[in-house]
Amino acid sequence: TIGWYFVWPGSDDPGSVREREFFDFCKRMELVPLRTGWPHPSGLYRTLCSKLWIPEMCSDPDFRIPPTTLLDFEEFRLDKQRAGIQTLSAVATLRKTLWNKTDDDFCGVVKLGFSWCGADVLPFQGLESLIANISKLCERR
Repeated sequence: TIGWYFVWPGSDDPGSVREREFFDFCKRMELVPLRTGWPHPSGLYRTLCSKLWIPEMCSDPDFRIPPTTLLDFEEFRLDKQRAGIQTLSAVATLRKTLWNKTDDDFCGVVKLGFSWCGADVLPFQGLESLIANISKLCERR
């Protein structure tokens, strides 16, 4: 017997459930044991839909994944300017190390984990745009 769960972890939108509650539920079911079969075993599914795989995989240039870093919301909330500078610095270091690119005013996207269908993705170019768009996304959640 396996469990199939046809919901999107991440929000309160129709068809979605809160990420923490969903994966806690999956873990409890797997202790029964009732294996999660759809869409993936819960550990893998959480890694995929949280987007946690992207910063890990981008460190290998063979995968051609754009340089990506994680930003801690609490650090951003406490000091947006400092967190923004650290984020740009981390991405710039990755760009230099992996792709030998050094342009200072590069563009990119801010994306929340557990977002679906292009929701919670905003473009940025430079520090002020990065901070503004992170703020917009954080206010939505």
